[in-house]
Amino acid sequence: MTPHIHIANALNVSTDELLCNYIRQAKDIVNNGIPEELTDCNDKELKVIKEAQTIKRTLRKAYSSD
Repeated sequence: MTPHIHIANALNVSTDELLCNYIRQAKDIVNNGIPEELTDCNDKELKVIKEAQTIKRTLRKAYSSD
């Protein structure tokens, strides 16, 4: 086995999850984990996530002409 597989097994994650920051087409890998992470959020955490969503939209508008 390659070192990547040993590391993924030790961390109990898939190799896709392990390498998603280095893969150009990582959107599906990242998106699959988001709903799972939201299931146990409390109200305060959900508000912060909503604020982050608003910031993302604002940044996209501000830099969309670039």
